Amino acid sequence: MLCQEAAYSAPYEGPLTAGILKDSIEETSKDPSIFQVPNHFSFLKDIHTGQAGKPLIIHIQDAHSNLSGQENLSKTVDEIIKRYQIRLVLVEGGATDGTLDTLKTLAPAPNIQQTAKKLLMEGKLAGEEYLNLVSDHKMKIQGIEDMALYQESVESYSKLCKKRERILEYLEDIQNALEKLKGKLYPAELLKYERDRKKDSLALNFKALCFLAEDKQINLSPFPAIQALKAVQEKETKIDFNLANLEQAMLIKDKDLPAEKYPNLLKHREYLKEFSAIDLNQIQEEWEMLEDRVYLEISSGNADALLIRAIDRYLGVLSAAYRIQMTTKDFDFFKANQPDFSTISYQAFVNRKLMELEYFDDVIAYQNILEDGRKALEDFYESVNQRDFAFMKNIEKIMENGLATEKADSLPKAALLITGGYHTRHLEALMKDKGYSYIVLAPIVTEKTNQQKYESLLLSEVRKEGKKVEVSTVRMAGAVMNEYRIHQTVARYCQMLWSEFLALRILPASF
Repeated sequence: MLCQEAAYSAPYEGPLTAGILKDSIEETSKDPSIFQVPNHFSFLKDIHTGQAGKPLIIHIQDAHSNLSGQENLSKTVDEIIKRYQIRLVLVEGGATDGTLDTLKTLAPAPNIQQTAKKLLMEGKLAGEEYLNLVSDHKMKIQGIEDMALYQESVESYSKLCKKRERILEYLEDIQNALEKLKGKLYPAELLKYERDRKKDSLALNFKALCFLAEDKQINLSPFPAIQALKAVQEKETKIDFNLANLEQAMLIKDKDLPAEKYPNLLKHREYLKEFSAIDLNQIQEEWEMLEDRVYLEISSGNADALLIRAIDRYLGVLSAAYRIQMTTKDFDFFKANQPDFSTISYQAFVNRKLMELEYFDDVIAYQNILEDGRKALEDFYESVNQRDFAFMKNIEKIMENGLATEKADSLPKAALLITGGYHTRHLEALMKDKGYSYIVLAPIVTEKTNQQKYESLLLSEVRKEGKKVEVSTVRMAGAVMNEYRIHQTVARYCQMLWSEFLALRILPASF
C-alpha cells in the first residue's frame, strides 16, 4: 500500500548493496528489492522474491487507451531496457511475435515517429509498441494469449457493455440512498473516516484506520501484516529522501565511498528490504478484517448500521465490476456473497429505512437489471480468470524453454509483462506458485481514461473467421508481417495505411 506513494519520493537511481550499485538483471533477479524504480514515470505496487534460479517478471499494469498512462508506460519500459537490457516484452491481446521492427522499414524515421505519435494519441498504439517504433531498442514483443479465450472474453465484454450504463445508474441511485441513511445511522467517527477515505492517499487512509483501531483499543496481534506495515511506515518517516538522492549522486561519481557517507541511502535500502518482505495481498485482507472490527466497535453493534455497511461494500464491488475494475479477489467475494444479497431483499431494507426517516423522495423503484446482467458479468470475469491461466502457461513455456526463434542456450532471465491491472492479483498468485520473483509497477496516470474510446477500439476486435479483422493496435499487423516475412503485397498494404494514418487491418487468414 505505502509503496504507491513512497516510490514518488524514493531516490531514482535506487538502493545499493555493500556500497556498490547493482544494475545487473542477475543481481536484481536474486534480490528484487534492489530494483531501481523509474519513479518519474511509474510507481511500485508490489515486490516478491521467488526461488533461486527462477526468472524475474516485471509486471507493468496497462492503463488501456489512457494517453498519459501509455506515455508513462513507454518511458518506464524505456528506462528498464536501458538499465537492465531486458528485451523480452510479454503482452496480452496477441499470441505470436508482435514486434514492429519491420514496419520501421516502410518509411523514413520522422514519418514513422509522427504516425506512431498520432496512433498513440488515438489509442490505437500501446506504449510498448510506440517505444518499439520510435527507439533503437532491440525489443521482442511476444503475445501470450490463448486467442480462443481472448475472443470469448471480448464477446463477453461486449454483452456486458450493452447493459452497463443502465446498471451503473441504478447502482448510483441505491448508493446515494445509502449515503443518506449513513448520515442518520453512522456515528460521527465513521462518517469522518469515510469522508477522509475518499481522498487519494492510501498512507493517510492507513494511518486513519490504525488511529481508530488504537482509539478503540483493538488488539492488532491477529493482524501481523498490518503491524509490519506500521513499522515500515514509521521507518519511512526517518528517511530524508532528498539527502538520499544527493548521496546516490555522490555514489554514482565515486563507487568507493565509505558507508558512513550515505546513511540515508542505506536507510532507504533497509526500508525497501523490509517492505518487500510484506505480503501486500495479506495487507489487503487484514485491512478489510480490521475495518470490519472497527465498524463493529464504533457502531456498538447497531444492526442497521452494520447491514448498511455490508450492502455498501457489496454495491461497491458490483460497481467496480461493471467499470471493469474488479480484481480476482473481488470476483471471489462477489460470487461468495451473491446469495446473501438478493436485490429485492436489500432494496426492501433500504426503502424501509428511507421511509422511516421520511426520505420519501429517495425511495427506489425495483428493477431486475442486476439479475439480468449477472450472467454477462460472471461470464466476462470467468473468461478473465481462464486467460490468466493461459498467460501463466505461456509465460512459463517462454521463460523456461525459450522462444522458437531464439538460440536454445539463451533463455531469458527476466521479462516485462504488460497486462491490465485486473489480471494482477491472480497473476501474482500464479507466479508465486511457480517460484517466480516479480515486481509490479503502475504507470503514473494524470488524466481520466476515456472508457468509450477504449471500448470502441476493443470491441472492433470481434472477429468472424475468414474475414478481415480490425484491431485496436498495430500489434497484430506486426505479427502478420513477421509471419509472412514482408510479403510484398502485405508491405504495400501496410505502407498505404500508414501513409493515410489509418488503423492497420489483418488480411484474411487464407491470404
